[in-house]
Amino acid sequence: MKQLYTFISALFLFAFSAQAQVTLHHENFDGSLSGVGVNNSTYWSVNPAVASNYPQASGGRAIVTNTSSRSLKQLYISGINTQDYKSISVMWANVKGGNGGNAKPTVKLYYSINSGQTYNEVSGWLGNTTINNDSWNLVNGGNFISLPAAAEGSGNLILRWDITTPTNKYYGIDDITVIGTPVSGISTFDWNNRPVGENPFAVSSGKDNPYIVNGIALKWTGVSSANVTKYGVHNDEYQSGTNSFTLQQQNANNSNRYTTITLELSEPVIDLSFTLFDIDRSQNQFRDKIEVQAYIYETAVNLDEKRVVVTTKNEFRANNIVSGQASATDAVASSADGNVKISYKEYVNKLVIRYYNEEPTISISNGLQGVAIHNISWRNEYIAPLPVELMYFKGAVQGKNASLTWATAQEIDNEKFVVERSLDGKSFKEIGEVKGNGNSSSRINYSFTDTNPAEGVNYYRLRQIDFSGTEETSNVVALQYKGAAQNLNGNIAKVYPTIASSEVTVSLAVSNAQITVLDANGRQVAQYSNVSQDVVVPTASLQPGMYFVKVSDGTQHQTQRFVKQ
Repeated sequence: MKQLYTFISALFLFAFSAQAQVTLHHENFDGSLSGVGVNNSTYWSVNPAVASNYPQASGGRAIVTNTSSRSLKQLYISGINTQDYKSISVMWANVKGGNGGNAKPTVKLYYSINSGQTYNEVSGWLGNTTINNDSWNLVNGGNFISLPAAAEGSGNLILRWDITTPTNKYYGIDDITVIGTPVSGISTFDWNNRPVGENPFAVSSGKDNPYIVNGIALKWTGVSSANVTKYGVHNDEYQSGTNSFTLQQQNANNSNRYTTITLELSEPVIDLSFTLFDIDRSQNQFRDKIEVQAYIYETAVNLDEKRVVVTTKNEFRANNIVSGQASATDAVASSADGNVKISYKEYVNKLVIRYYNEEPTISISNGLQGVAIHNISWRNEYIAPLPVELMYFKGAVQGKNASLTWATAQEIDNEKFVVERSLDGKSFKEIGEVKGNGNSSSRINYSFTDTNPAEGVNYYRLRQIDFSGTEETSNVVALQYKGAAQNLNGNIAKVYPTIASSEVTVSLAVSNAQITVLDANGRQVAQYSNVSQDVVVPTASLQPGMYFVKVSDGTQHQTQRFVKQ
């Protein structure tokens, strides 16, 4: 990378102060250039060594116009998905230089959606007032440029830059970042709400004070073959005054000594985002190297370079790795220059972070290096407003089938529900229909069984259609299918949520089950016989405390528990 620290710090300020926004696209021209186009390749270069007067650091790339023509140059970035987001904004770094005095290039920004046939100019910013000579800086004074509302809700937002440079002058663009605010809002786990010195491994796995945000439980676990000298919630190592999950270690090389931190979420979430502090190389110690691997159940979800925002001090590498830049030889623990912001656009429910060091410049026994994990956020599941009042839409694997259930509290002109399935969470196909009840003012329960789920993750949603043809789409349910017993990780049943207020669900991987609910004194509070589908156990009338759920199919027996708040 090649930008100045002041510009990077300003860019990362949004990661801390604008928690409601998500990185939708980041382009630094260092990796794959998919979705990047120009009107004439002779006008541009992404070669890091095209000329000595292009102010680029070794190893970094930008896209730069040539200096021999005043002709209009155009740059296109496509494939930016803004569906389910609002308040779309864009930022980039720019530079001008070459011979020809102080003449400035003319820069205009346009946008188009889907077809790319009609472009609209983005007004309200001055594209030629913040361009420094031979020095990278952020456009618009470091403020994100807002796009019109018409840019929202597109499966393919396209951005276009029209640039005219004086003869013998060039203009460069780098680090294009597009952000948006989810229409359904953001849930955030904030370390500032936890006390300094707390051990997340102990607390998040305990019964008394687990980490729960909007019904999602977060469980942290860790294992290390290095010498861990410090871990827990701290605010005196990285980004002073900001609580984060801090880890420091010694004797960590890239072969057999490292620390692994795992975050498990009780339900799949989308747009999981977080920032890693201080991914750099210290002159007298090590270069940080971190593998970041997410999962939806047991299926790996890889990092998308377009959703990883790096700085001058670090880089994104293949195989889900971020690391310190080899050329960076100073620690930056106190600033944002060493940070990496990561976002996943897919559903995930587990995150594994493996931290080790590479290329030691001093004795491994003396090398001390650290990293910190900042706040974790995700998009609240979006439930589109239906013409009917949808109470819930749930799913569970039962044997070889996927069972979907939902209920309505009120219906107006409800013709039917179309059940759709996807294997990637994006492209959905119809697999069945369920007739609606027209008009109703009372609760109506519905169900549908997918008798042929695919191996792996299956995504389901409802498309509700009324008699006039108007239709709306429900939330998405993700189910992992691996056969009955394997689907629940070898268990015959699963009880969720484990911290309950009004109800808990007992999900079954067996048929003809006997379910018994007991309080902490062994007294029976509920019983269900010959059950083959998920059971919802009301808990509103129960006294606060621990409860046990015993499940048996006659040959297998299992006991799980939950806490009534």
